[in-house]
Amino acid sequence: MKLYYFCQSNENLITMITNFETITEQVTEVEKALIPYIVMMFKEGKKNAITNEKIRENLKNSGKGDIKDFRLRVLIHFMRYKGHASRLCSSSRGYYIGTLSECAEYIKSLEERMDSIGQIKEALRAQAENTRVQLSMAI
Repeated sequence: MKLYYFCQSNENLITMITNFETITEQVTEVEKALIPYIVMMFKEGKKNAITNEKIRENLKNSGKGDIKDFRLRVLIHFMRYKGHASRLCSSSRGYYIGTLSECAEYIKSLEERMDSIGQIKEALRAQAENTRVQLSMAI
């Protein structure tokens, strides 16, 4: 199984992410059929957030389907990119339709996470280079 992200140039996938190949496959037609039901669960405002677990529970209890937590995250990524749920934000409280100020806050959070990932990448790159230098000196 492979993790895919989505883009306009190809209806279904952009690229597999290294080290996440075994987690998921591209969004299936069965999963896409869940989108209208999931969209109806989103409410405006962070105070009305719904968790991944509650979405899955609602789908299962209504007979719409059973979906794993990681598959729901991939499907929500797809929904965001394709515009199935405009202004869809998330926090530790769950998913919600953001007000303009909440969208700005969420975008800031995304940027901060991107910066944090970049810091880890650069630290790891430097550590790997340092290890390569140490190994070459030992030979």
